[in-house]
Amino acid sequence: MKINYGSGNKESMGLKNMDILDEKIVETLLSQGYKNAAALSTQLGIGERTIRRRLNSLLNTQTIKVIIHTNPILLGYKCWARIGLNIEPGFSREVSDYLSQYKQVYFIGESVGTFDMILAVRFKDDNELSNFVNIELPKLQGIRGKEVFYLIWPAKYYNFQWPIRRDDHNSSGKTSENSGGNGYFELDEVDKQILEILTENALNKPPEMSARLDVSEGKIRKHLKKMSDHGLFKMDVLYTPGRDVSATIGIALHRCSVSNVMEYIVTQFPRVLMATFCIGRFNIILTASFRDNDALNEFVNVNLKSIKGVTSIETFIHTKRIKYHVS
Repeated sequence: MKINYGSGNKESMGLKNMDILDEKIVETLLSQGYKNAAALSTQLGIGERTIRRRLNSLLNTQTIKVIIHTNPILLGYKCWARIGLNIEPGFSREVSDYLSQYKQVYFIGESVGTFDMILAVRFKDDNELSNFVNIELPKLQGIRGKEVFYLIWPAKYYNFQWPIRRDDHNSSGKTSENSGGNGYFELDEVDKQILEILTENALNKPPEMSARLDVSEGKIRKHLKKMSDHGLFKMDVLYTPGRDVSATIGIALHRCSVSNVMEYIVTQFPRVLMATFCIGRFNIILTASFRDNDALNEFVNVNLKSIKGVTSIETFIHTKRIKYHVS
C-alpha cells in the first residue's frame, strides 16, 4: 500500500528551488552531522565562498535546522520505549501540552491510523518507565488507549552508533551493561547551562555563551572540549518540520538473523535516524525522515519489504511533530 502524507511533494514543502549542489550539501549534513563551510568545501571540492552562501541560504530559509543531540547512553538512560496513544476527540492539545513538560519525553508526534499520537521516552531505569506508563499516563484525561514498545538495545540514534548485539533471538538485554566502555558522564552545572544554550541554538559560539553565563570564554571552551572528547554531544542537521516526511516504523521478522537485518538497515540507509531492537510484536523499531512521500514509500515498500525474513511492517507517519528535540 502506498503511503500518503498530505500533499507531501517537493513543491508544497518549499524545496523546489534546491539544485544539485544544495541537495549534495543537505544530504552530506543529514548523514554526517553539521560541518562548517570550510569543511564542506574541502569534502565536496567546491569553493568555500559558494558553500558558505548556499549553507546560509538553506539555514535562513529554514529548509534545514542545526541541533545538538546528547549521547543518551553516556547520560545514563538505560530504558527506552516508544508509546502509541489513542486520544479522545478534542483532547490532543491538552495531552501533548502536559506530556511536553516531561524531559524524559523527547519526541511527541501526532499520527494517523493505529495511533493518534506517538511518544518517544527514555528513563534511567525500568521503575521510572513503569511509573510513567502505569501511574502518570492514567492520570491524564483524554487518553483512551496505549501500546508500549520496549526498546532493549539501540544501534543508532542520529549520528551516535553502538555495536550491534549478536543476539538473533532478541532476548532481554539492557543498555546499562554496555556503554562502549566509557561509563557515564556526570554533568556539572556549567555543562548543563552550556547544553541548554546549545539546545536553543546549536550555532551559539563560546563568546556568546561566556556573556550569557558570566563565565570566562576559556572556561566555556574547556567544558566544550571535555564534553566533545567524551563524545557527549554531536551537532546534527535535520529538515525543518514540514519540509520532510518522517515516521516511526515497526518491523516484524521471522526465521532470520535480527542482528544482520539491523546491521543492513543502519549501514545502508542514512535517513534512518534511530534504530533499536524491540520486545513485543516488532523486532526492530526505526525512526526515519525523507524528503517526500515517494522516498518514504520506496524505503518501506521496496527496500524494507525486500529484506529476507521481514513478515510485516507498520508505518506510523508523524503528521505533526510537537516535540522533537531535547538535549
